[in-house]
Amino acid sequence: MFSTIRARLVWLVLFALIPALAIIVYDEIQLRRRIFREIHREAAKVGSLVQERTESLIKETHAQLRALARMPEIRAMNTSAGARLAEVLGDQPIYTSLAITDPSGKVVCSALPFQGEARFDRFDSFKKTIATKSFPSANTISTRSAASPDSIWVIRSWNQMAD
Repeated sequence: MFSTIRARLVWLVLFALIPALAIIVYDEIQLRRRIFREIHREAAKVGSLVQERTESLIKETHAQLRALARMPEIRAMNTSAGARLAEVLGDQPIYTSLAITDPSGKVVCSALPFQGEARFDRFDSFKKTIATKSFPSANTISTRSAASPDSIWVIRSWNQMAD
């Protein structure tokens, strides 16, 4: 194995490279760890920003719904409120639609015209809102007027949250 000078030189070079290779491998492992820590830190930061944005949108939506609930044309719960809802929908691109329902879940007015009858009573979040008279989470947001038992429902477009 070490019989020739050539073999001895090859082994000498190989043994000389082992510490250098060990240092390279160690540095790569440390680099990966730093990169993964940074990725984790950035992901936590993005998650925090998304949470803040979501909370801000919920607060803004709640304020918008409270303002809508005070308007006479909205309180009247007839089709004439559709123009006001359409105006708000045009001003607020985060909503995909706005609709007013009666307590049974029937849509009595909508910002977007539609044919036939639309109902929300089959959605658990609507049932929960009617039962608890509280703010539901997930993909619908509701506000209730103290003077009126009716709900104003907003269908949110969550794919625009990161804008």
